[in-house]
Amino acid sequence: HRDLHSFPTRRSSDLVTVDSIVFKNLSFSGAFDSRYVFNPSETTPFNVGKIKFEGCRISNLRGVARFRGPAPGMIHKFIMNDCMVDSIRDYAVVCTDTDNGVAVGDIILTNSTFSRCRYFLISRMQSSSVVIENCTLSEVPAKGQIMFRWRGPAGNADITNGLTIRNTIWSHAWDETNTGTFDFKAHNGGISLAATTINIVNVYTTSQFLFTAGTELAGIPVGNYAGKGSDLWVHPYGGMDFNFKDATFAGRKDCGDPRWRQP
Repeated sequence: HRDLHSFPTRRSSDLVTVDSIVFKNLSFSGAFDSRYVFNPSETTPFNVGKIKFEGCRISNLRGVARFRGPAPGMIHKFIMNDCMVDSIRDYAVVCTDTDNGVAVGDIILTNSTFSRCRYFLISRMQSSSVVIENCTLSEVPAKGQIMFRWRGPAGNADITNGLTIRNTIWSHAWDETNTGTFDFKAHNGGISLAATTINIVNVYTTSQFLFTAGTELAGIPVGNYAGKGSDLWVHPYGGMDFNFKDATFAGRKDCGDPRWRQP
């Protein structure tokens, strides 16, 4: 089933306005080195109410949604629900890539699975909120890379109303070169997320989960599941099967992407 729906565009002399863009029950796959779902370089200021991916399968892309200037723009909500995302290269799930350019207000990722993403979220602009809820994260980000890369100048490097991670399982970094180690950076360092409130509720990480020293994310329980990803899930590495192998896992009924939970 395919359902692509976008509301009409309204253009004034100096602003393009779009109510919403919704992708539903679609599959996106392309070239890991070059393809995106979105990769505009905007020259006209714009205002978008909502971009939403619902029930989509997204794989083998350089980035999912990358937005650049030079014109300023505002995407009020970016929503991804009931999606499976795998093998995303350097430009992440969401990337705003120009200082004082395009901003995304609220980023809401729910009931979804993310696997093998070199970066996860990248922004050069202030955001209003980020919510990750009922998600499964495996091999995200890549070893030595950055999960929440808020890297704008002072005043643009935070999430105003906080970062919330709830009812989520997070395994470890993507070790693409098979070093056998899995450390990664939670943020960009320096002023990045320095004034951001972090809210963590019912989150599990595996024994291989490791932040690079000095870039930790406050409140994340490191290794509160004693096993590895391969102990927890049936076939997480390349198979995208995150059904629970470990029938004793405490979060098997209320944590992670609901598609994998036990009744």
